[in-house]
Amino acid sequence: MFGEKPWDNPHIRTLIGVVHEKAHFPAHQKTRDYLERACRIFGVPTSRASKVLKLVNLTEAADRPIKALSAGMLQKFAIAHALVNSPQLIVADEMTANLDPQARSNLLDLVLQLHKDQNVTYLLSSHILPELSRVCDSVAIMNQGKVWAQGKLADLYNQYAAGTIRISTNKPQELATEIQKLPIVQNCTADIRGIYVKVKTGNENQLYEATPRLATKINAKIYGIETGNSSLEELYKQVVKPQPQNGA
Repeated sequence: MFGEKPWDNPHIRTLIGVVHEKAHFPAHQKTRDYLERACRIFGVPTSRASKVLKLVNLTEAADRPIKALSAGMLQKFAIAHALVNSPQLIVADEMTANLDPQARSNLLDLVLQLHKDQNVTYLLSSHILPELSRVCDSVAIMNQGKVWAQGKLADLYNQYAAGTIRISTNKPQELATEIQKLPIVQNCTADIRGIYVKVKTGNENQLYEATPRLATKINAKIYGIETGNSSLEELYKQVVKPQPQNGA
């Protein structure tokens, strides 16, 4: 990390900030007082506390006890705490998991602004995929503790999900099983919302022709067939094939 081995490396620790999913701070301590303590631990001027509060738009809360902060304000405060030592990288674990939609949106806007203004890289871990596609230019898709794909988001779309065809039906799992048997199909996944199919280049029309026939075979209804993918969720489905579950 940063060209050095990270393990037991005090220098590397000074370059990193951390934001936890559920941040815990001394409830009765005032926000600025706590950050000033953090400044002394990191060996930076205590004036840094007021600066980071301003960066996250919490100046008006400088003299409030931490327990008086709302959930969204608490996560902003956690970012301020992570910024105290002027890190180059902030690792944020499920940073928006416990926030309402508006608070999540505000926090993501803040991350984008801080990335731009402070030149800080953010490593965000999240199960809320749409928000990642909003703020990240590079992603790593993980499943069962392993990285299945990583790279620039645009490149991953081109590699795994370009030309994805979505089929809406009342029997997605059954119809997906039939579609998977077609030799033109490269990948086929299904969930409760529909089927996602990637075919060999130039064979889209064959899928359009075969789908109604296969649906009739299993007495399934087709509600719609559309080309294109725009969500990280659909990309995830293309990268990570469903794993068999015991008893399912």
